[in-house]
Amino acid sequence: LYRRALGYGFPGVRIDGKAYRGALEVVPTKSASGSLNAINAVAVDQYTKGVIANESPPSWPMEELKAQAVAVRSVALTSGVDGNGFDLYDDTRSQVYGGIAAESPPARDAVSATAGRVVLYDGELAQTFFFSSSGGRTANVQDVWGTKGLPYLVSVPDPYDSLSPYHNWGPIRYSSKLFGRKLHARGKLVDVRTSAGASGRVRTVTLVGSKGDRTVKGEAVLRAIGLRSTWFTIGTL
Repeated sequence: LYRRALGYGFPGVRIDGKAYRGALEVVPTKSASGSLNAINAVAVDQYTKGVIANESPPSWPMEELKAQAVAVRSVALTSGVDGNGFDLYDDTRSQVYGGIAAESPPARDAVSATAGRVVLYDGELAQTFFFSSSGGRTANVQDVWGTKGLPYLVSVPDPYDSLSPYHNWGPIRYSSKLFGRKLHARGKLVDVRTSAGASGRVRTVTLVGSKGDRTVKGEAVLRAIGLRSTWFTIGTL
């Protein structure tokens, strides 16, 4: 858990044997159990040092690490976890933050070289979502989270993704019986129809069953049968 605290200058704290910069705050949760949240209150650039190595290997070129530093800093300043007393989770729900142990000399150099720099759009902080592989094209933000569209978060080609080991994946084989059971088809599965967005990713899947149709979101299919993304097609063998 992390809280932005630009004015903190404490040398560091330890919790569960791990060292963190900044200070430690302990606040009660809103649960009935009376549990507590341990929050690392730390300056944004110090936080950024503890994220970069978890998101980009230190062996990558310095220019990439510098770009990552700017993206991490921008995410930290535009994201929020409402009503929990902290700004960001320390895992993939926000960014993977590991404190001092996660820092590396290249990460510290990248943060120092870009100190205070963020991404702006039309004079405002921009949301800088990042990912490990796009499959060759990014998606419109509204197709991913169903939120309001933003001019700079639109589907664009990503020609360099071919270098990723996850650029192509599959095929994943299922019998129609198992596929229908995992997605709760109504009766015996007769056919499957998909609806895709501008980027080619599947928005919805309609299961045509012997007892009626059922439509589910692409994300539901992803989770149910273990796909890597919603950019898939369904065929028969």
